[in-house]
This record gives sequence, C-alpha cells and structure tokens, in this order.
Amino acid sequence: MVILLVRIGGTGFLQGLGVAAGLVELGKSNAMKEGQLQCERLSLHCSDYNVKFTFKDDTPKVLEREQQVTTIGSHVWDTKVQDQKPKVQVLKDMAPFSTLTTDDEREEKAQSRNPGTFVVVANLTSFADLPEYQGEFLGNLHHGTTNSEYEGVNIDPTPLDGGMTDEVNDPNVVILKTFEDPFMRAPATLHDRPRPATVPSLISPASSCRQTSEASFDSSTISLLDAAQRGGKDAELLHYYRTTISPQIIKIGKSQVGEDIFEVQAREYPPLFHAMMALSALSIAQKEGSSNTTAFEHYQQVIPALQTAVQSIEDSYSDGALLTHLLLLFYEIVAQETTMWQCHCDQLLRIVSMRRQACGADHFDFVIWMIFCIDVYALLSASGTGMFAEVVSKQNMLPLPERCLLPETAEQLLVEFPEEQTHFSRIITITQEIFSIALQVGRLAKALRTEVSQERFEGSDDKHKMERSTCIRNLRQQTFDRKMNWRVLFPDYQTWLQTPNNLPPRVLEWVEHSYLLSRVCILYTYTSMYSGQLHDPELDTDAQIKACCAEILHAISIMLSTQRCDLQYAVFPLFLAGFCTQNSTEKNTALRLMAEVEK
Repeated sequence: MVILLVRIGGTGFLQGLGVAAGLVELGKSNAMKEGQLQCERLSLHCSDYNVKFTFKDDTPKVLEREQQVTTIGSHVWDTKVQDQKPKVQVLKDMAPFSTLTTDDEREEKAQSRNPGTFVVVANLTSFADLPEYQGEFLGNLHHGTTNSEYEGVNIDPTPLDGGMTDEVNDPNVVILKTFEDPFMRAPATLHDRPRPATVPSLISPASSCRQTSEASFDSSTISLLDAAQRGGKDAELLHYYRTTISPQIIKIGKSQVGEDIFEVQAREYPPLFHAMMALSALSIAQKEGSSNTTAFEHYQQVIPALQTAVQSIEDSYSDGALLTHLLLLFYEIVAQETTMWQCHCDQLLRIVSMRRQACGADHFDFVIWMIFCIDVYALLSASGTGMFAEVVSKQNMLPLPERCLLPETAEQLLVEFPEEQTHFSRIITITQEIFSIALQVGRLAKALRTEVSQERFEGSDDKHKMERSTCIRNLRQQTFDRKMNWRVLFPDYQTWLQTPNNLPPRVLEWVEHSYLLSRVCILYTYTSMYSGQLHDPELDTDAQIKACCAEILHAISIMLSTQRCDLQYAVFPLFLAGFCTQNSTEKNTALRLMAEVEK
C-alpha cells in the first residue's frame, strides 16, 4: 500500500500537503538473517555490519509537476526560513489532534507547535470520493459474459465517513478516511441556498458565482485589460485576441462590436486576462515561427494570480475561475502538450461539479458542452481518458439543448433568434445523442485495445471474439438509427450544404457537426476499435468505408469553399477519412484539405 505522508506544523501544513515530505525512500539490506552474522557466499563474518539508509529528495520533481504546490515560506521546506524561529502562538483549549475532523481545525492547532509535531497520513482510499475517481471505467470486458453491453468497474459508492480511523495509537497522528480537497469543500450553508428558477444574466448581481470573481480585487485601481486598451504593453496581444482568437472561440465568424464574455470577466479577474494574453502570444508565436517567451511569461502568472483570487470556497468555482481554466485548456491543446491539458480538464470537472451543487442552473452551461465535445474527440483520438464526458453524462450534468448555444454577445447569453427557433431544438437533441454514442464508442475502443493487447500474450477463444463483435455491432446499429433519424429530420441537407445562406449560421454549424460525427462513428466502428480490426472485415466493411469517406470529404470541401469559420470539429473527421480511404485520390484530397484547415 502506497501512502502519502503529510507533515503538519506552522504555516507549512498546506504547503507540505502537496510536496508530500519529499517522498523519502528508505532501503534496508536483507542479506543477513536474524541471529546469523556470517556471509554465506564469501564465508566471512560481518560483525561490523551497519544498516544503510538511502534518502532521495523528490521535492524538485513534485514542484515541477504540480504547479499549484509551493514551498515558499514553509518552515519545513523553505531553507531561507528554516533558521528563523517561528512565532509560537498561545495554545487554545482544543481537543486532541487525533479527534479533530477538518483541515482548518488541525491547521489551527498545528500553528502553535513546532513543524513536524503533527502528522496526517492519506492512503489510496482517502481519495475515493473525488469526482475523477467516481465510476472510473477500467476498460476490461469480462470473459464469458453474454451481455452485449460492456461492463465497467465502479468504486464502491457508499459514502465514507469524514472522520478518522483509530489505527494509530499516537495522538499526534491521524489517518484520513476521506481526503478533504480544498477546491471541493463547500460551506455549511451551501445546501440551504435556494436554487434559482431562471438563469441569471451575466450582469445580474444575484449571480453568486459572478460576485465572487469581483470581490477579490480592488476596483479603484485600473485593470490590466483597461491598461492594455490604453496602449499598454499587452495592447498588441489584446488586439490579436479580439480579431483572431475570440471569433474562433465564441462568435462563429461574425463581426461584433464590443467585448466578449472573457473580456468582461477579465476586467475584474486578472488570472483570466493573463490566460487570454498567453493564448494570444502562443498563437502569434506559432504563426510567425518565433519564440513563445511572452506566452510562457503570461502563463506563469496565471497560477499565482489564481492563488491571490481564491480567498474563499466560492472563489474557487467563480465565473472567472471557470473561464480561466477553460482558456488554459485551450492553451495546452494549442501548445500540443500531452498531459497538462488533461489536468486542466480534470480541474474544470471539479469546478463544474461545485457550480452545479451550489448554483443549480448555470448561465455558463455552454462551457460544459464545449468541454464535453473536446473530451469526446480526445477519447476517440486516443489522447484522452474521456473522464469529463463520462462523469457529466452519469451525473446528468449535460446541459439541456437550449442551454448549449454559444453566446452572441457578452450581455445576451442563451439567446435563440426567431429564424433559429424552428431548427435548434431538434438539431441539438440529435447532436447530443450522436455525441453520447461517440462517447460509448470511444470507451469501448479503449477497453478493446487493452484486451487485444493482452490476448497477444494470453490467447483468446472464439466465444470472446463473438462477444466483442456483438458489442461493436450494437453500437454501430445505434449510429445507423441516428443517421436515419437525421435524414428524416433534415431531408434538405444537401441543398443546405450547397447554399449555406438558406440556414442561419449557428444552425448550419450544428447540422454540419452532427453530420460529420455520425460518419465518424460509423467509420470508427469498422476500422479503429482495436489493432488489427481490418484483418477480420465484415461483409459491408468496404462499402461503408467508401461511402463515409466520400461524404466526409465532400462536406468539408464545401465548408472550405464557402470560407466558413466553424472548422474546429472538421479536423478529426478529415483525418479519419484520409486514413481509412483506400482511394489514393481521396487521400491526396484529405491532405490538401487538412493543409487548408491549418491555415
């Protein structure tokens, strides 16, 4: 059992929590048996044998990996203050350390003692209640099952008591039964708050999430965004954000006067401003092939600014915090980082869960939908876990169709225009259904790849292969059903594709998105569920691959010819079609279209 040893004392408690005592490794030779002081191999007496210890300090690695961890000011980890004698406070009349039940109480008691006096131990079960470990899909199909649906292994949902176990006799040592995440703790009155019946507008003072974004900063000083607007050092980055970045995120290619939702929040929330500027600087650096030093400087300022901004539990899930981590997610995707984007996705899952618990209906529900889509595509491309999408689906946090729309302006969220109302309810509903199938396809593919890899060493029987084929066919049939429903609902799609002006731009984007993803699901189930799938083709494999590849390439070529700006979800379908097609002309077409998309 691997345990996390946390030393508590003075101001070093919370800082030491992340550093985890440097992870000291202790090794002891077992070459000698008890009571036997003779080396069997060399026939020598070892009466001078001494136990040898090896200490390894992993603190620098932890600090590099976990950017929220700091040792500055810690009497345990900061060498600059270790020689300073900490101020001893008057000991309050508090209960024994082992009986305290919250981090705040333990910290208060620890501040009056020397560092290292009290110890908290967290093991693997301490983290079982965190949302990223709930319902984790382990990806193993059970041999011998006749169920056509794959099965996952869930962590026992029985809630754990927040108290401590009494396995240690030392009154200064406790073992956490439940890890109390400071970003997940909610105030005692959280559940007593009335949930709003209607969605508050962005500028409504009733929005508790919005208020916490503004409460942490002094409005008497000029904001970083206003300074940039007046020609400050970030003026060029702000202009690039408004003219290039913002249209790609929010406005779907429409020209708009005024600030978008990120700018409105960034005026009162410096971490968000730094995230905006980091994303702009990174985009410019990649476009010009120059150094991304400026982007990195702004990125490095986000975390300290967040630490300053978060003064309470409510601050940790404010509007500003949500949008900041969303832009950091975009930053890591653009920077092509392989791991950090998943960290921001996990943090966004925590924030979304806390907002749903505290505020009920969320006026930023469209952000949940954006992250959900990104996570599903990451799962299909085998670069993500799909945890965000899976938890959102299981917890019924997926927004209603009318709440998935991206805002046209910062002041008007969740607005349907008259010309859109006849289309949106149907198209968003069927798009969500297709995404749900895509999530199942990605999860099943992840499980099958693991199984097939194991079978290469352990072997498999025909019965298990038949069960695997049944699972795939069931998902494929669901996709075919949605495809038929789609054609019934939108019989004029080919006309819309050729003459996009016949549909409102936002409606057309949703139509194209669902059209492409349904073809992706079909292609995926025929070609990409596991390594070597094409070695055992089905009767209609070639025909379905040919049809789907042609449809995807045709649709994307028309989208590019009309110079529309909604191409972010065309990249993966284009890649998959180019990979799967056996026609050399279509492969060249896919490469050409991919180059145009990347411009």
